[in-house]
Amino acid sequence: MLILNRKSEEEIYIETPEGRITLKVIGIDGKAVKLGIDAPKEFPIYREELYRQVNMENRESVIKKEALGELSGLFGDLKDKK
Repeated sequence: MLILNRKSEEEIYIETPEGRITLKVIGIDGKAVKLGIDAPKEFPIYREELYRQVNMENRESVIKKEALGELSGLFGDLKDKK
């Protein structure tokens, strides 16, 4: 992990093949830091808690989809036996 110190109004640039991502320290209030992020639209940006929630919901939906596939396979087998 790269750790950089920045003061209020200072920026960090991250160059990617798709474009530049700019992180700017907007303000510091006690333990809270306000960041401004400027990135190409192709880059989704999530807060950690939302990222974790989206990943968990995606995993659950894959598990449910697999279970439905198994159930439909069972029902298909029952139809074949009639």
